Parts: sequence; structure tokens; C-alpha cells
Amino acid sequence: MIAMLALMFITGMPQGAVNHTSAYDNKYVRFEFTLNRANFTPGDTGTVFVFLTPNEGVHVNTEPPVEYEFEKKPHISFSAKAVMPKDSVTGYLDVQQPVSISFTLGKKISAGTYTIKGKMKYFFCSEKEGWCNQFIQPFIVAIHVKK
Repeated sequence: MIAMLALMFITGMPQGAVNHTSAYDNKYVRFEFTLNRANFTPGDTGTVFVFLTPNEGVHVNTEPPVEYEFEKKPHISFSAKAVMPKDSVTGYLDVQQPVSISFTLGKKISAGTYTIKGKMKYFFCSEKEGWCNQFIQPFIVAIHVKK
């Protein structure tokens, strides 16, 4: 069972599936992600959807905004900024919608699976206890390219 979970984490998830596991999870905010589809072709644009779900009484800030970085890979480029939906009442992250990070594959990328390490930094606060913290969430995205 543990080997199966580790394999799912390393290889990524197909469309509709969500990554549930990380050794570095935040006990106040659940982190899950998925890609907008399971397979891509050279020249495609895709999206990583990240769901940050805080515990009751905790919110994720939109200021400062979520930051992320991915290791550099030839023929794969990620957008400079994430799209962060704001709750229209509170101004905090709207956790009913994902944070979106787009990427583009080069037209000369070869078929195969590209495993890319990344990390996301965000700030969250306890409304009940009055504290705020920064958290850096490491994760791995697997992009499957077919010709």
C-alpha cells in the first residue's frame, strides 16, 4: 500500500484524480493538485490546478500572493504568476476554486513522462488564535507527453 501511494505521488495523477500525499503536509491547510488532463502533445498548454483547503477558522492569504517555482526542464515553461481566485467578501483565497499555474510545452519536446519538482509558498492565518505563518509545500508534477 505504501509503495502504491509513493508511486502515485511520484508519477502524478490523471485528469480528475488528485494527489493526496506528501511527507511535508501542513496540518492547517490541505494541499492537493491535479493537471487539466492526463496527456499532452508537443506545443500544448496545460494547467496545474492546486487546491488549498484550510481547516475551519483558518484562511489562506492572497497578499502576499502564492509564489511557486519549478525546476528548469528543457521545452517546458511555467507561467510567471499563478491565478489566485479571491473571495469577494473577505479578500482571502477562495478555496472553492483552485489556484491555477499554466505551462507550455515546446514543439520539439520528445514523448515521455517529465517529472518536475516544485514548491509553493503561501501564507495562512488562524482567525481564532490571531497568528499567521508562511508554509513552503514541495510537490512533484508528472507531465505525460505523447506524439
